[in-house]
Amino acid sequence: MPKGVREFRSSKSLADEKVVRGRIAGLLESHGLVVLSDKRKGPAHAQSQIVEFRSSEGLALKALVRLCWTRRGTEHQDISAAQLTSKLKNGDVEATLEQIERRNEREALTHHLIALYDLDYGDFVHALLVPADQLTLIWRAQREAAERLIATSNSGSMKKNPAMNGNSPTIWLEDVRDSRRDAYTGVPWNWPEVINVMELPRPSGDTSQRGDTLDDLDAWKGDLGRDAGLKAAQQRSGYRRNGRVRDEVRQRAKGMCERPGCRAHRDYPGFLDVHHILGIATSDRVWTCVALCPNCHREAHYAQDRDALNIELRDYAERFHNDGNLRSKRTRLPNATANRS
Repeated sequence: MPKGVREFRSSKSLADEKVVRGRIAGLLESHGLVVLSDKRKGPAHAQSQIVEFRSSEGLALKALVRLCWTRRGTEHQDISAAQLTSKLKNGDVEATLEQIERRNEREALTHHLIALYDLDYGDFVHALLVPADQLTLIWRAQREAAERLIATSNSGSMKKNPAMNGNSPTIWLEDVRDSRRDAYTGVPWNWPEVINVMELPRPSGDTSQRGDTLDDLDAWKGDLGRDAGLKAAQQRSGYRRNGRVRDEVRQRAKGMCERPGCRAHRDYPGFLDVHHILGIATSDRVWTCVALCPNCHREAHYAQDRDALNIELRDYAERFHNDGNLRSKRTRLPNATANRS
């Protein structure tokens, strides 16, 4: 083992990291960004990666890639985060943050790309472009949000501030062990200037279903009319979805609408939408989602008997939960259907 390499960096983890870094350019290209260069430097156990690319509006961007580490405990307990640095400079948080900001300026970085690739899933799950001049502000906001949870004794089992992650300042994207942790994991997702790469439109001709367009009924908004026009950047906020949940539901359905009594079937990909029965704001689980044909999906949102339909869909989806006591603690259907998808 090379001198200074921490033992948890096994040869397999280093090989996996190399694979993931090799797919960063493809991630950006698949969402309409034109990659100009992809440079890596440093030893295998501590590589850095900087990509230069153009946005769909022609803006020149330059991002330092930060890969998330992830830990999966029991089913659906995903935890993912990215270190800003492996250790504090002279044990001083402020000096460490200043060092990060100086590097941003020295490298002329416009963004940091924080990405999570799931090797079992075979694709990127999360990818956020964080403005370089906002990175430390976001980290401070996460730290403060976690501190408030701990101070109010509303943090469950969390006793230490996760943003510090020992002595390693860390940006958190996901921690589903406790819903209260959304108070800090939600910070980067809700930051106005942060761009969710996974929600950027794909180039025409790309029929991949990795994006959320078909899972969000309210996203179907067409212009009344225009044959040509100037491109304009668009930002869209929303609740983050787990791509593995979406794919598992579609795979379970095998091309067939899961509404009892419908069972419409098509063999081509993209026929089925994924409907969040309780609303995406409430639950994004395999047992609270169903795959529906477009007609049934719209009925689940807008039909006069939509509440009765969603109760029927909920009863169907609950069979895929591995907890036999689910019915005694089921979540009530929301009164409004606006956030269902």
